[in-house]
Amino acid sequence: MADNIPHGIEAQEGGATGGRRVRLFKNGARLHPASPTANANSRARGNPLKRTKEPVTGVLFAWLVVPFLLWPMAALADSGPLPPCKAGASPPYPSFAGPPIFRNWSEGDLPTGWAAPACVAWASQHFTLLTALAASFRFEGQADDLLMRFGAVSAWRGTRYWSITDHRWQTLITDSAAVEASDGKRRRADFSVAELRVGKDLYFVQQDNRSSGEVTYRMRVAESGPDRIAITIENVSPVSLFIFTLFEPGDLESTYFLQRLSPTTWGYYSLSGVRENSVLPGGQPASHVNRAAAIFRHIAGVPSDQNPPLAP
Repeated sequence: MADNIPHGIEAQEGGATGGRRVRLFKNGARLHPASPTANANSRARGNPLKRTKEPVTGVLFAWLVVPFLLWPMAALADSGPLPPCKAGASPPYPSFAGPPIFRNWSEGDLPTGWAAPACVAWASQHFTLLTALAASFRFEGQADDLLMRFGAVSAWRGTRYWSITDHRWQTLITDSAAVEASDGKRRRADFSVAELRVGKDLYFVQQDNRSSGEVTYRMRVAESGPDRIAITIENVSPVSLFIFTLFEPGDLESTYFLQRLSPTTWGYYSLSGVRENSVLPGGQPASHVNRAAAIFRHIAGVPSDQNPPLAP
């Protein structure tokens, strides 16, 4: 599941049917959110979530704009990934119905002295690529229902993503099941809400379309409340392609934050780290963006191939 925020994103403020379009710019040039130019600039320095100063109207103003205005001034500079570690201290999520915004950071893109926040302490390790994706979506159920979208591991089977190699939609996760232990040998039923809330290590296996066998992952719920969820997932077995090892245990790690923004709207932020094999790199940065988008769409309840790919 481990699979981030460029300039040139246009997002809808004020809900799905009202408000105005807010455009982000790079060096004064307007960019289409899914254009190759926008994606090429996704690793450029600059504020990863900066918006223009257009006035914003709509019912989501208090939920979306005020937290942004209170966000530390460091958010206006290229400070590296800024995950919402604390409740209420959310990044400026795009409004409902706007496209997700994303950015990739290679090691050279991170500012000197950048330190990973405590909620993503794993990111302080050596990672080839960090990928962040922020979005918002409409959801009228309970937080436990969203928690179960992680716990229902078998439902991940068949998740699709846009392959930049083959230039078409493909099945990303071909098999997925909960298992009893880290050895990945004994399959079991999906995890229950009660199991997820305990905060213990839970294990599942998945096989994707690029690996030669099952990979075992560990999932741990760090936060689970009526208005906020935080979950970290990492691989505990190698990812192989034929006789080659693409990723060693711990080379794929992701943390997912879900936070209620209003009675019917949730914010989503994911940060994923990839430590690639120096002999056989695991993929292009745009591919990790599309994988991150597939995971978001699954959690948001959106068909993974319904909307245009973020990185075509």
